[in-house]
Amino acid sequence: MPLKATTIEESLKTLDSTQKVDLKSTEIEKVGAVAQERVQFSRADYKIEIISIKKRVKGVEVLAKAWMPDGTPIGFGRDGSVEIERFIIGNPPVLVLDINGTIERTHKDPKTGDIVSKFREDPKAAILQTLAHTISVKKEKFTDKPITKGKIGSTTLTQHPVAGSGGSAPIDGQMLRIAAGSWSTIINGAGTHVFDATSGSQAFIEGRATSSPNFNVVTRSCFGFDTSSIGTDTISSAVLSLWSLTDTADTDFGEDPNCDIVSADPVSESVFATGDYAIAKWGTTIYAADSFSNYRASVGGYHDFTLDSNGITYIDPDANTMFGARYSRDTSGSAPTWTSNDEARINCYYADEAGTTNDPKLVVEHSAAGTHIRPPAAGIFSGGLAIV
Repeated sequence: MPLKATTIEESLKTLDSTQKVDLKSTEIEKVGAVAQERVQFSRADYKIEIISIKKRVKGVEVLAKAWMPDGTPIGFGRDGSVEIERFIIGNPPVLVLDINGTIERTHKDPKTGDIVSKFREDPKAAILQTLAHTISVKKEKFTDKPITKGKIGSTTLTQHPVAGSGGSAPIDGQMLRIAAGSWSTIINGAGTHVFDATSGSQAFIEGRATSSPNFNVVTRSCFGFDTSSIGTDTISSAVLSLWSLTDTADTDFGEDPNCDIVSADPVSESVFATGDYAIAKWGTTIYAADSFSNYRASVGGYHDFTLDSNGITYIDPDANTMFGARYSRDTSGSAPTWTSNDEARINCYYADEAGTTNDPKLVVEHSAAGTHIRPPAAGIFSGGLAIV
């Protein structure tokens, strides 16, 4: 008789993508309330107190307070009066990076070979780290406004793509054309490869040169997020974050190009195909952009792309939202200066890092009716919060 799984990680191996989200959410709900604790993660540093964690469809709902490291309380909401923010976290993580961890993931990089990442299973640390980074990219947070005690704020949504391919949507992955030709031929031609179950240490955008005057690779990436819980709420901000991985061998055709965040329209949101590389599937309106050098400066942490008003409008509040990432020379159609064996590439982790605190994420602040809470009557433990 097979042994019963003793860890979340072991149990996840036997489940489909929907069941994995359900199990992770169940385990995180068990964490419950957490006393004020300092959390440092991806250049975010806050003291966080979790009031409650409640499982919901496709994730968890967390009520939490936050302070700056020096003890200054953080007020949320448009006027900074919210003491307790409501965080919705979809497809939440349960693994955290740990150099002494016993869970290993190996990635093959075409230049540097095998790269091994180590993790430990720790739902409490994972949810605290997620909150720390989410708070760091929120626009509606203040340390100089009067806070209303017990006030619960509008919702902050944090979503991750679904890992794997062919299961639940929305997933993430890469579409490539690998074939020698002119720049125009490469970017306008048909796709030759697709990778939608890759974890990390992969170029999420790329251009590569071969024999003069040809180029031979362009890579585009798609990141999908379930934004259906927003509904009729008004979105005030949105930030797409990718965990930066380095590639020191690049010279980027003698320039410092941009990574462009645009729209993407794959035929299927649960399994990608080479046909999704077609240029008509990728937008040219740039919702956010940053230079390769700035992105690489974020190595070992999240790089945050703040979406402009067009990017916010693009978010579908009733379904999934698919964002694309393109090398700026691909977006514009203007060929880089050809240099023998040169390339422009930057790397990130994908959701197939599977349940970790470095998966791609989308943080959306959207309006919801404010409420207040009061503590239970003296001497009575209600097991929850009284809503008034």
